[in-house]
Amino acid sequence: MPPRPFLLGLCARGLQVGAKMARALDDAVVLGQPSRLEPLQGRGHARFAQQRIRQRRRVEQCLPVRGDARLALRVAEDLLAEVDFVKDPDGLVPAVVQDATDGTVLTLAYMDAEALRRTLESGRTWFYSRSRREYWQKGETSGDRQYVREVRLDCDGDALVVMVDQHGRGACHTGARTCFYRTVGSGPGVPAP
Repeated sequence: MPPRPFLLGLCARGLQVGAKMARALDDAVVLGQPSRLEPLQGRGHARFAQQRIRQRRRVEQCLPVRGDARLALRVAEDLLAEVDFVKDPDGLVPAVVQDATDGTVLTLAYMDAEALRRTLESGRTWFYSRSRREYWQKGETSGDRQYVREVRLDCDGDALVVMVDQHGRGACHTGARTCFYRTVGSGPGVPAP
């Protein structure tokens, strides 16, 4: 028997899609193709079709289960060894989080070696809180999760750029899409020659 499509996950509201719903939807939907709904075979009743469409929409909002091995990043071990955690007395490097689709800078946070390891293994952003002195995963309380596409290291090895797919309202704890939504100063810039 071929494996069923992956439907188990954590929904945006923090609810878990159970195996029963996964089995009920398996013959009707194919995830990853939001504009296509598979025909309902043997269940031509219109009410069932509408119910399946509503269930499909709920499932499309679901996110992969924490620790899903499919989200782990391929790691360049030679570059990983070049991350310079010793420059900072607390062993932290700044991590600029950027939206992978449009380049918007979403937030700035800090990682130590453990936070970076967790990020690379889970495919979700992990940081170290300087004020609380603890690790935190973006979206665990707010539901506004970040899925990592790529982690880049700067030329000095002491700063990271984390390219993510932002899910939910945004990256900021205020609910804004980016933490950098306030403008301190602005000007015309330098005109092109």
